[in-house]
Amino acid sequence: HSPMYFLLCKLSVCDIFFPSVSSPKMLFYLSGHSRAISYAGCVSQLFFYHFLGCTECFLYTVMAYDRFVAICHPLRYKVIMSHRVCAILATGTSFFGCIHATFLSTLTFQLPYCGPN
Repeated sequence: HSPMYFLLCKLSVCDIFFPSVSSPKMLFYLSGHSRAISYAGCVSQLFFYHFLGCTECFLYTVMAYDRFVAICHPLRYKVIMSHRVCAILATGTSFFGCIHATFLSTLTFQLPYCGPN
């Protein structure tokens, strides 16, 4: 398969998991149950929201580069976007998404919070 389809597959996985970060808690709220969220639940929800969102953003950038190479350098496309390079770029999106999410979650929860709010 070409790198384009590999990247589209990774994007579809991100698009499936991204709404599932907040949907279960939202459905629980809409059913009339408690609107409180635990500290650990809040941390994990914020982390995965940022992780998947940032990974998707980085993935769009990699996909734009892939299309740029395919359009501007069609004869060298297979050499430039080899399976190894594509795998490294796809893994890098997840890695840097994780770094970004960890950084933002850490900074967010170092802020002082008052009482049960």
